[in-house]
Amino acid sequence: MLLIVYGSVAGVSVVQLYAAPSCPGSCCGLLYRYVIVLAKWRPKLMPSAPESERRVEVPPFARALAQYGSNALTGLWRGLTGGSIAGVAKRTVLAQLFVTLLPALFIAAILVSPIG
Repeated sequence: MLLIVYGSVAGVSVVQLYAAPSCPGSCCGLLYRYVIVLAKWRPKLMPSAPESERRVEVPPFARALAQYGSNALTGLWRGLTGGSIAGVAKRTVLAQLFVTLLPALFIAAILVSPIG
């Protein structure tokens, strides 16, 4: 959309604006595939990160909600409707549920909005 507006304002061909990033994009894609294949063939060339950098500490409320299910959405919903949760405020559960549902709410807002 921006390339079309820019092309019409600047007087530049929109086709050229779309064609310009195709070569660098293709090169980046090929380089990405090369690194993936090289990592599969010779894993010693691509050492993994140390354990301290790979481990992520889970917040206490997430550990308490883990008993309600392994899926975030179902676990939060069951935690919200399941009564009291030890050490977890309902506000925290509701906020995390909202964050989990935010992409779906955004897509629903786009689908419902009038195109005009």
